Amino acid sequence: MKKEWTKEEFKNPPAWFRGAPFWAWNTRLNPEQLKRQVSYFKEMGLGGYHIHCRVGLDTEYLGKEFLECVSEVAKEGREQGLYTC
Repeated sequence: MKKEWTKEEFKNPPAWFRGAPFWAWNTRLNPEQLKRQVSYFKEMGLGGYHIHCRVGLDTEYLGKEFLECVSEVAKEGREQGLYTC
């Protein structure tokens, strides 16, 4: 763990030290919409997100379509420097 921070690092910390909210998935999943939302998280200054499935999820949990969405979101997150949990 780093012991000292520069002023710039303190003002603009890396993703690891930023917030990562629960991201409720509770409807029919659309990969393109999900990837847009990842970019919104980046714009908001977050460091990542926790995928959190909720009641109302219309895409079969752990089914092929669901896992493809998780894969797409994780790839988009990596490309934007965000953590996917």
